[in-house]
Amino acid sequence: MSIERAEKKLREAEFFLTKMCEHSQKAFGDKEPIDFFLSAFLSASKTVDYMLNRAHGPDYQNWRARSEGGLAPAKASLHRFFADDRDLEIHRDGSSRTADSRAVTVANEYSDASGTLQVFAPPGTPAATLEVPHYWFEVDGARREAGEVCTEYLELVREKVAQFRSDHT
Repeated sequence: MSIERAEKKLREAEFFLTKMCEHSQKAFGDKEPIDFFLSAFLSASKTVDYMLNRAHGPDYQNWRARSEGGLAPAKASLHRFFADDRDLEIHRDGSSRTADSRAVTVANEYSDASGTLQVFAPPGTPAATLEVPHYWFEVDGARREAGEVCTEYLELVREKVAQFRSDHT
């Protein structure tokens, strides 16, 4: 098994993250696919490490220990957070991702990829409010937007694969 397989799994993680982010922008419709895409993202991103370990064994394990030992504290914490969250998703009660909503004022029309809401009311009527879902992770005591923090983690995994490739080719 080569580094290319791990790189393909990395692209798979990116695919599911993109789908999760696209779907999380939708105000209307089924919200469950967001959970499916998040689960697939967590699994694929963790599998990158498993594939490199399986293909390169002790060489990768030694390299990973040195590499992860040299991470800045924030990156090391993010790496641990997602390893733990993946385990929660797969082996426990699900990801620690939370959801709430944000109020969007709609004077005439609201539109996104899921549809359009038009508001018709007599003049002087207060604007309507639409509750749009918003997804979060609590990382190191800070509430972080799910798509943003997943993107940051994916970049960390991407850097790891690129550095391993560079060090071993």
